[in-house]
Amino acid sequence: ICSIMGSSGSGKTTFINEASRSDFAIGRSLKSCTSEVQAMKSFKLNGLEVTLIDTLGFDDTSHSDMDILTMIGAYLSQTSVFIHGAKLAGIIYMHHISDFWIGGTNKQNFKMFLELCGQSTL
Repeated sequence: ICSIMGSSGSGKTTFINEASRSDFAIGRSLKSCTSEVQAMKSFKLNGLEVTLIDTLGFDDTSHSDMDILTMIGAYLSQTSVFIHGAKLAGIIYMHHISDFWIGGTNKQNFKMFLELCGQSTL
């Protein structure tokens, strides 16, 4: 299980659709499209079962970053996948391809993930 996180409009859902052949709605306007945390159906990659979790983007047009983190945490703690022993194996953090540097929100999120997960997880 891998959670796909990052800024709104960075291509999280597009990546998931391409990787898993899913058909989640993709935003094509200035308003955020993904409105809830959702897992796509699992697929095999090099013999391993992979489940990608689509999340709302940070800097969202409708929710604060804290609201988004709360929603992600609630989803991960309540979903039957985690109740049956599967664990989050990784986070793919996406950002806009046109960004030349890591901005304030992304930098804060990286710092928070480091504090939550520890240096050894990087």
